[in-house]
Amino acid sequence: MILIAFVLLAASLAMAYLQFTYVSSKINEADKYFSEYRNAKALEVLYAAKQKYRRKNAELDFMLIYAFVNSDRFVEAEKLASDLETIPSKYRKRFIKVMDIACYNDRTKLVTRLIDRAGKLELKPGFFIKTSKTRDDIDSELDVLEAGYKYMKARKHSSDADANLTKLENYLLKRYLEIGNIYLGNQQYKDALEFLKKAKELGVSKNSPLKSELHYSLGVAYRNTGNYNQAVENISESAQLGSGRARVMLSDINYEAADKVEPAKEEKEKGKFFGKRDKPAPKAEPAKGTVISTEQQKPQEPVPSASE
Repeated sequence: MILIAFVLLAASLAMAYLQFTYVSSKINEADKYFSEYRNAKALEVLYAAKQKYRRKNAELDFMLIYAFVNSDRFVEAEKLASDLETIPSKYRKRFIKVMDIACYNDRTKLVTRLIDRAGKLELKPGFFIKTSKTRDDIDSELDVLEAGYKYMKARKHSSDADANLTKLENYLLKRYLEIGNIYLGNQQYKDALEFLKKAKELGVSKNSPLKSELHYSLGVAYRNTGNYNQAVENISESAQLGSGRARVMLSDINYEAADKVEPAKEEKEKGKFFGKRDKPAPKAEPAKGTVISTEQQKPQEPVPSASE
């Protein structure tokens, strides 16, 4: 039995080695075609290898994504990127090239998926900021920055992790504030709240010098949407962080809140004491057994006027 188990283990290891060497040889072959700018041929080789070697292989999968992107087959690249476990560190340059092509072709979904799987690569905040600036619309820009922020948070073990995270954190908060303040200036307060609340929910304001400004802008947005409790809370926070304009606005908000909220409160309090007495009191009925005189029952005669 021991001998049979040993033979099976040896056969399994031999098979794994043969598969590894097969995949490596196909990647090297595809590399040769890439160097000759024969992208279609490289894709053909890698795709055939993927069909034969059904198991997940990070090198083969990423190289196939690289081939798909170089052949403008972005749908296949996005699908394969969803199943990709990680991008090997030796492919950092090719990762950068894939990102450039994907950004140029407005493939934000592919960009963010690859960032999520780039944990083994040494990427700096400047890379995410530069990549985000290539996006034409606000949502795509913020998608890239948020993916970069998650990447930085996951790399807490690196020596410069805190400095890198803070740099990207401050930039992301700055962009949220700029976008939110544009909406505030256009009196689109609900849209402003959407971006300002995202910044607060992400936690990017925790260590940022822009924290006071974020709470001030939130307070303005809440004030103009009638949420005075949240307005007071955020403006107070901004004032505590040293904002002079927040201290000025706080007194105005408290006055407005008293004018708008207190009457409703007073009515509520009134209802507690008088709510059951707002109907006319019922007529008093005579006690059972009381005799009512004829005079009491007969209606009074009208008094004649002097002219009669």
